[in-house]
Amino acid sequence: MIQDGKELKLKEKMAEIVKRYQNLELYAADRILSLFAGYLSPEQLKQEGWVKLDKNRPRIICLCGSTRFTEQMLIKQWKLTKQGNIVLSWCALPDSYFKGGDRTHIGDQEGVKKIVDKVHFQKIDIADEVLVINIGGYVGESTRNEINHAIKTGKPVKYLES
Repeated sequence: MIQDGKELKLKEKMAEIVKRYQNLELYAADRILSLFAGYLSPEQLKQEGWVKLDKNRPRIICLCGSTRFTEQMLIKQWKLTKQGNIVLSWCALPDSYFKGGDRTHIGDQEGVKKIVDKVHFQKIDIADEVLVINIGGYVGESTRNEINHAIKTGKPVKYLES
Protein backbone atom coordinates (compact mmCIF):
# COMPACT_ATOMS: atom_id res chain seq x y z
CA MET A 1 0.00 0.00 0.00
CA ILE A 2 1.82 3.16 1.22
CA GLN A 3 5.25 3.35 2.85
CA ASP A 4 5.12 4.11 6.61
CA GLY A 5 6.40 7.72 6.43
CA LYS A 6 4.11 8.57 3.53
CA GLU A 7 1.15 6.93 5.29
CA LEU A 8 1.71 9.08 8.40
CA LYS A 9 1.85 12.28 6.31
CA LEU A 10 -1.24 11.16 4.41
CA LYS A 11 -3.14 10.55 7.66
CA GLU A 12 -2.09 13.96 8.99
CA LYS A 13 -3.31 15.64 5.80
CA MET A 14 -6.56 13.69 5.92
CA ALA A 15 -7.14 14.71 9.56
CA GLU A 16 -6.59 18.34 8.58
CA ILE A 17 -9.13 18.08 5.76
CA VAL A 18 -11.68 16.26 7.93
CA LYS A 19 -11.34 18.97 10.59
CA ARG A 20 -11.77 21.72 7.98
CA TYR A 21 -14.96 20.16 6.63
CA GLN A 22 -16.36 18.61 9.82
CA ASN A 23 -19.64 20.53 9.59
CA LEU A 24 -20.19 19.47 6.00
CA GLU A 25 -20.04 15.70 6.32
CA LEU A 26 -21.36 14.74 2.90
CA TYR A 27 -19.25 17.31 1.07
CA ALA A 28 -16.24 16.32 3.14
CA ALA A 29 -16.75 12.67 2.39
CA ASP A 30 -16.95 13.19 -1.36
CA ARG A 31 -14.06 15.67 -1.30
CA ILE A 32 -11.83 13.38 0.77
CA LEU A 33 -12.63 10.39 -1.41
CA SER A 34 -11.70 12.31 -4.54
CA LEU A 35 -8.58 13.88 -2.99
CA PHE A 36 -7.18 10.57 -1.83
CA ALA A 37 -8.39 8.33 -4.64
CA GLY A 38 -5.51 6.05 -5.51
CA TYR A 39 -4.06 6.09 -1.98
CA LEU A 40 -6.83 4.48 0.02
CA SER A 41 -10.05 2.91 -1.17
CA PRO A 42 -13.39 4.40 -0.09
CA GLU A 43 -13.92 1.33 2.09
CA GLN A 44 -10.54 1.86 3.80
CA LEU A 45 -11.38 5.52 4.41
CA LYS A 46 -14.69 4.51 6.02
CA GLN A 47 -13.06 1.73 8.09
CA GLU A 48 -10.39 4.12 9.37
CA GLY A 49 -13.16 6.47 10.49
CA TRP A 50 -12.11 9.32 8.19
CA VAL A 51 -15.42 9.49 6.39
CA LYS A 52 -18.97 9.35 7.73
CA LEU A 53 -21.46 9.11 4.92
CA ASP A 54 -25.07 10.01 5.51
CA LYS A 55 -26.86 6.66 5.49
CA ASN A 56 -29.97 8.37 4.13
CA ARG A 57 -28.11 9.73 1.11
CA PRO A 58 -29.16 8.04 -2.13
CA ARG A 59 -26.65 5.70 -3.74
CA ILE A 60 -24.64 7.38 -6.51
CA ILE A 61 -24.23 5.18 -9.58
CA CYS A 62 -22.05 6.13 -12.54
CA LEU A 63 -23.01 4.55 -15.85
CA CYS A 64 -20.23 3.72 -18.29
CA GLY A 65 -20.44 2.31 -21.79
CA SER A 66 -20.24 3.00 -25.47
CA THR A 67 -22.18 5.98 -26.82
CA ARG A 68 -23.73 3.50 -29.27
CA PHE A 69 -25.77 2.38 -26.23
CA THR A 70 -27.10 5.85 -25.37
CA GLU A 71 -30.74 4.81 -25.75
CA GLN A 72 -30.25 1.86 -23.37
CA MET A 73 -28.30 4.11 -20.98
CA LEU A 74 -31.14 6.64 -20.83
CA ILE A 75 -33.66 3.90 -20.04
CA LYS A 76 -31.40 2.42 -17.33
CA GLN A 77 -30.78 5.91 -15.93
CA TRP A 78 -34.54 6.48 -15.61
CA LYS A 79 -35.12 3.07 -13.95
CA LEU A 80 -32.32 3.63 -11.43
CA THR A 81 -33.56 7.16 -10.69
CA LYS A 82 -37.09 5.83 -10.03
CA GLN A 83 -35.50 3.49 -7.45
CA GLY A 84 -34.12 6.53 -5.58
CA ASN A 85 -30.54 6.52 -6.89
CA ILE A 86 -28.50 9.47 -8.10
CA VAL A 87 -27.30 8.52 -11.57
CA LEU A 88 -24.31 9.99 -13.39
CA SER A 89 -23.74 9.15 -17.04
CA TRP A 90 -22.33 10.35 -20.31
CA CYS A 91 -23.97 13.26 -22.12
CA ALA A 92 -26.92 12.33 -24.31
CA LEU A 93 -27.43 14.78 -27.16
CA PRO A 94 -30.60 15.19 -29.24
CA ASP A 95 -30.52 14.12 -32.89
CA SER A 96 -30.79 17.78 -33.94
CA TYR A 97 -27.30 18.40 -32.48
CA PHE A 98 -25.55 16.13 -34.97
CA LYS A 99 -24.64 17.55 -38.36
CA GLY A 100 -23.43 14.34 -40.01
CA GLY A 101 -24.49 10.72 -39.90
CA ASP A 102 -22.02 9.66 -37.17
CA ARG A 103 -23.70 10.01 -33.80
CA THR A 104 -20.87 8.33 -31.85
CA HIS A 105 -17.50 9.60 -30.70
CA ILE A 106 -18.70 13.21 -30.74
CA GLY A 107 -15.88 14.13 -28.33
CA ASP A 108 -13.36 13.03 -30.96
CA GLN A 109 -15.25 14.87 -33.69
CA GLU A 110 -15.24 18.12 -31.69
CA GLY A 111 -11.70 17.74 -30.33
CA VAL A 112 -12.79 17.57 -26.68
CA LYS A 113 -12.31 13.86 -25.91
CA LYS A 114 -9.62 14.47 -23.24
CA ILE A 115 -11.85 16.94 -21.40
CA VAL A 116 -14.92 14.69 -21.60
CA ASP A 117 -12.90 11.64 -20.45
CA LYS A 118 -11.47 13.59 -17.49
CA VAL A 119 -14.95 14.74 -16.44
CA HIS A 120 -16.28 11.18 -16.67
CA PHE A 121 -13.39 9.92 -14.50
CA GLN A 122 -14.40 12.57 -11.94
CA LYS A 123 -17.97 11.29 -12.07
CA ILE A 124 -16.60 7.83 -11.29
CA ASP A 125 -14.62 9.31 -8.38
CA ILE A 126 -17.74 10.69 -6.69
CA ALA A 127 -19.89 7.61 -7.39
CA ASP A 128 -20.47 4.76 -4.95
CA GLU A 129 -20.39 2.23 -7.77
CA VAL A 130 -20.07 1.89 -11.54
CA LEU A 131 -22.56 0.12 -13.79
CA VAL A 132 -21.26 -0.80 -17.24
CA ILE A 133 -23.78 -0.81 -20.08
CA ASN A 134 -22.25 -3.67 -22.08
CA ILE A 135 -24.90 -4.74 -24.58
CA GLY A 136 -23.88 -7.99 -26.25
CA GLY A 137 -20.80 -8.01 -24.02
CA TYR A 138 -19.28 -5.05 -25.90
CA VAL A 139 -16.76 -2.94 -23.97
CA GLY A 140 -14.75 -0.44 -26.02
CA GLU A 141 -11.39 1.14 -25.24
CA SER A 142 -12.78 4.23 -23.47
CA THR A 143 -15.11 2.10 -21.35
CA ARG A 144 -12.22 -0.25 -20.51
CA ASN A 145 -10.21 2.80 -19.33
CA GLU A 146 -13.16 3.88 -17.15
CA ILE A 147 -13.47 0.39 -15.66
CA ASN A 148 -9.73 0.34 -14.89
CA HIS A 149 -10.03 3.76 -13.23
CA ALA A 150 -12.96 2.57 -11.12
CA ILE A 151 -11.08 -0.54 -10.02
CA LYS A 152 -7.94 1.48 -9.24
CA THR A 153 -9.96 3.80 -6.99
CA GLY A 154 -11.77 0.96 -5.24
CA LYS A 155 -15.21 1.36 -6.80
CA PRO A 156 -17.39 -1.71 -7.21
CA VAL A 157 -17.99 -2.39 -10.91
CA LYS A 158 -21.16 -4.15 -12.07
CA TYR A 159 -22.20 -5.08 -15.58
CA LEU A 160 -25.64 -4.82 -17.16
CA GLU A 161 -24.98 -8.13 -18.94
CA SER A 162 -22.81 -10.81 -17.34
